[in-house]
Amino acid sequence: MPSRRDTVLKAAFVVVTWLIIVVVSAEFLMAAYAKYGLLDSPAYGRFVDRHGWLWLHLAGGVVAIVAGPVQLLARWWWERPALHRRVGYLYFGGVLTASAAAGMILRRSPLRSSRRQRARGPMISSAMSSNVIGPMIMLK
Repeated sequence: MPSRRDTVLKAAFVVVTWLIIVVVSAEFLMAAYAKYGLLDSPAYGRFVDRHGWLWLHLAGGVVAIVAGPVQLLARWWWERPALHRRVGYLYFGGVLTASAAAGMILRRSPLRSSRRQRARGPMISSAMSSNVIGPMIMLK
């Protein structure tokens, strides 16, 4: 049987780990999203004709960043598998939405490129999405 000291250290480690995850995620969200807070922000300069795709990418990213760590809660997935599955689908939808929107942002980018090069955006985003889809299919 573990001693009280070991139990307290383990609980402290879990709390500190989750605190680090929350702080790093919040810092990333503030750094990445705060610059788009105002609709006339200079950060939109590169995305003048792609606001919708950018917002869709940002929304999908927020869903994935919030739902991802929730999936890692200890024993939660074991005790409530249906809820874990729903949050997993939410995470999957966020990643897929963010990836597809990123692909469209790349595809509609004003860079001078051939058709083949412009087609790489959706291909890259679908490859990124397959990292999520593949394991889900294998687990079913």
